Amino acid sequence: MALTAAQIRSIHEILEVPYSDSYGILDHMGLTECVGATADAAVAAKTAIATAVAALGADSETKVSAIVTEWDALGFKTMSLVAGQVGDVGGMTYDLNERRDLLRQRLQIYLPFYKLHEILERKLREGGLGSNVLRTLMG
Repeated sequence: MALTAAQIRSIHEILEVPYSDSYGILDHMGLTECVGATADAAVAAKTAIATAVAALGADSETKVSAIVTEWDALGFKTMSLVAGQVGDVGGMTYDLNERRDLLRQRLQIYLPFYKLHEILERKLREGGLGSNVLRTLMG
């Protein structure tokens, strides 16, 4: 059972790695320019993710699929009510972003990749990936 294209896109979402092979940047005049990202760290990560997903064993693939399914079920909600609330705890909410962080950490056990901002920060420190543009974008 191979992961579907939708599940692989969700893996990119969880790991915060762009799925596209190109991206838009703003120049100093505020104009958007589409740039091919073939030499970019994000595209290298995309290739590495595809390779790692293809190499997953059946048991690991089942675990990854379960993580992705739970991630997708959370949707765009940020908070949810906890079932069975009474008295003083009525209206209590559960922060779904904490759940997302846990799912991301679990996924990184099977697919150990940096999140996008970690890749960019590391490349910036190393002086690669258009450091001047990154310093501008990251403040």
